[in-house]
Amino acid sequence: MIDPVTQTIQEREINLTISIQKEKLYRVERVDYFGKEWNT
Repeated sequence: MIDPVTQTIQEREINLTISIQKEKLYRVERVDYFGKEWNT
């Protein structure tokens, strides 16, 4: 059994990683969208 502090830190790191990945995906989608807008 891991102590709550360690578990909380791990959960925060996981959540941070997920949010960073979402942010990157979001930015890529926006760039792609604006890229298409500019090209037309």
